[in-house]
Amino acid sequence: MMKKCAVILSVLCLLMGYSNAQKIDYTPVDKYVTEIKADTTLKTDDLVALIIRPFNDQHRKARAIFDWICINIYYDYEGYVLSLNNTATYPFKSPAEVLKKRTGICSEISGLAKEMFEKAGLKCEDIYGKTRTTLTSGPGSHAWNAVTVEGKWFLFDCTWGGSDKDLHKVNYFYFMTPPSFLIASHYPDDPKWTLLETYPTQTEFDQFPTIWCDYFNYSDKPFPRNREIISTGGSFSITNYVIKGFTQDIRIMDKDDNEMSFRQAPVLSPAGDTTAYSITGLPKGNFTMRISSFSSNPTQWALTALNRLMEFELLIK
Repeated sequence: MMKKCAVILSVLCLLMGYSNAQKIDYTPVDKYVTEIKADTTLKTDDLVALIIRPFNDQHRKARAIFDWICINIYYDYEGYVLSLNNTATYPFKSPAEVLKKRTGICSEISGLAKEMFEKAGLKCEDIYGKTRTTLTSGPGSHAWNAVTVEGKWFLFDCTWGGSDKDLHKVNYFYFMTPPSFLIASHYPDDPKWTLLETYPTQTEFDQFPTIWCDYFNYSDKPFPRNREIISTGGSFSITNYVIKGFTQDIRIMDKDDNEMSFRQAPVLSPAGDTTAYSITGLPKGNFTMRISSFSSNPTQWALTALNRLMEFELLIK
């Protein structure tokens, strides 16, 4: 009984830590870091001192470091291809080289992040593991970080949070991401870095559908754990995952990524709410089913952009 209470208490403390982090107004931090002008000759110590200079608490220091890396360090796509072709001979860049060249693959970016977080006085670990971005690609090797802030471990992915060279937009989903969210796409080689009391096995993770970060913005349901949907009668039902105010969009593609046509009809719950869709009219075969969301009431000035949520494997027998 005492052990059970201790587990519950530790979970509550962890949740409180994430809740407190979300309540902080990081707007001044983001604005300050965006305006920093630092050339490539600046040493890491001097750069970190400049980045965290206005901030006294660890939360804002962590945000400032995350901001700067995501805004200024870009993903090295050419290096990624080289590392895939021959990992043994790939010339991995040191944190100093990444800082100078302003580019790196995931393990190089996480290495720079570790050095910068630690120079800011925050304990940091590199985490190596697997991630998935599409069903067809399968899990791929990746690296991210765990950082202690005010005595608690938090998860950061400065690579996936990084901005595009043209858009200059940071994805803050990967700043202090709740472990129960990040496990949908990231599986560490050492499961303790899931930061979960109970975590899936690698085999279970491999069966997850592809889950994109917008799922947690537009759905209040636990993410599904089985990527396979099998239909033996030519029809099947799909849960309506999206929150109120948004409409669920379903696209089904063949192996060549051509969009298939089909019929769908709502399945109503006793309360009258749409809870699922019945899909019919598809031929037998293997397909990819992508679920997205869009606003049910867009403004006259805004297009109804699709927000990708997840992908399933669909088998029609």
